Amino acid sequence: MTATAASRPDVAQGLRHLAGALLPIVLWVTVFGGAFVFIEPSPYEFAFVLLTAVVLMRGMAVPVVLVVPFVLLALFNVGGVLSLLEIDSPSTRQVQFIAISFYLALTTFILALIVAEDPDRLRIIRSASIVAALVTALAGIAGYFNVAGLAELFTENDRARGTFKDPNVMGPFLILPALFLLGNLLNGRKRDMLAALIPLAIIMTALLLSFSRGAWGHVVLSFIAFGWLSFVTSSSSGARIKIVVSALAAVLAAMMLVAAMLSVPQVAELFQERAKLVQSYDAGERGRFGKHRAAIPDLFKHPNGYGALQFRYRFGEDPHNVYINAFASYGWLGGITYLAFTLITLLAAAVTVFRRTPMQPYAIAFASTFGVLTLLGLVIDTDHWRHYYLLAGCIWGMYAATLRYRAPPRNVS
Repeated sequence: MTATAASRPDVAQGLRHLAGALLPIVLWVTVFGGAFVFIEPSPYEFAFVLLTAVVLMRGMAVPVVLVVPFVLLALFNVGGVLSLLEIDSPSTRQVQFIAISFYLALTTFILALIVAEDPDRLRIIRSASIVAALVTALAGIAGYFNVAGLAELFTENDRARGTFKDPNVMGPFLILPALFLLGNLLNGRKRDMLAALIPLAIIMTALLLSFSRGAWGHVVLSFIAFGWLSFVTSSSSGARIKIVVSALAAVLAAMMLVAAMLSVPQVAELFQERAKLVQSYDAGERGRFGKHRAAIPDLFKHPNGYGALQFRYRFGEDPHNVYINAFASYGWLGGITYLAFTLITLLAAAVTVFRRTPMQPYAIAFASTFGVLTLLGLVIDTDHWRHYYLLAGCIWGMYAATLRYRAPPRNVS
């Protein structure tokens, strides 16, 4: 064997070790970059290219179970490509729309590989997402109150949008980090509770100031789901009592925060307007829900859908329903596989929640967020939300790790 041939394994091993050392840093930066999407391509895109390169250098094994989401997302995007055939001359923007879908599907797979190989990396994702949430929440609050003239940069129509283009996207982005912090409150340890109070209050304030009805409903339902799942999966009655007491204290604190914010006249006025369950643009035949009712039977006549971004030309605006959009922009193939992907990801989340593993607290947070996000998809298009794919990827990574997890034997003495 020549010296060159002998050195090749050493070089490969060296690159693998280098990738292993870089992975935690690049993963943190990538997740943190998910907060900055007021420009495109965003820092998240550039960071994810680097993260993918690091994963390839690392050379991770692919759990067989990950073939399921990979195939479903691949078919979903194939449906999008086929749907472009319905358009005489697809524009660059329409082709880009499908290309972004392919890219986001890839992020799900890469994140699933990362978490499946080492679930302890969820700590990194947790840390980065909390810091990202605080940055965008502080930006949103500063913009709303026009601190240093930042209103134009961080608000839209008198609503906080932080480092996002849309308040309706910023709000749901903040919910997973909020649940991580809520977990600190519910565990009953004073040190963790004190460390979580201020950042959680900042995030909840920004959520309120987004004036997003979807985000408000999302956070309430996710908090309820998180509390209930934490309660039913607790290992002792003492832990359950702590959860109940802490949850009641958290509800009281939230009510006090909302009351304090509503004492500001400009907040109270817009809150009263946005708190209506059905707005004027929702109702009637030409409202959002009326267009949904008209689109569903019409889509049965179009197996290949309308083509990317074509719904708005038929009905005057985007569908604001991710499931209708799946059939409209990706055809029957895309619509069916998207529904299947959503349902099977919810099933994977349920398995990780009810298995007693070190990942269980994370699983509860991810499942509580993702489960309600799938409901939010009934009134908003979530198919290009980066954090939707982050949630799905981490759920599948945890699921793959859960399947191979073996609890340590109990000491019998």
